[in-house]
Amino acid sequence: IEKEVPREPKDKWLRWALARVIPNRQLFGLMLRMGQVFRPVLPEKLRTKVPPRKSASPWPAASHNRVVLALAGCVQPSATPNTNAAAA
Repeated sequence: IEKEVPREPKDKWLRWALARVIPNRQLFGLMLRMGQVFRPVLPEKLRTKVPPRKSASPWPAASHNRVVLALAGCVQPSATPNTNAAAA
């Protein structure tokens, strides 16, 4: 599809940038934090796409014998830091 569907340069650049940023945990985290810092001055269209900053909650004490397998994705700790703690 990439070879047969003509894309505008803007779309090509966006796809290239996403392919480099999303799989890179450090780069994604840095870009997300920058977006959160500058969120108050971003245009409304972008502001709604940047989640407010949340710190990871403390890990809860074990109160049951159930087990959940939580795979840490490449950007999950940056984008949703409370996911694993909520599932515990």
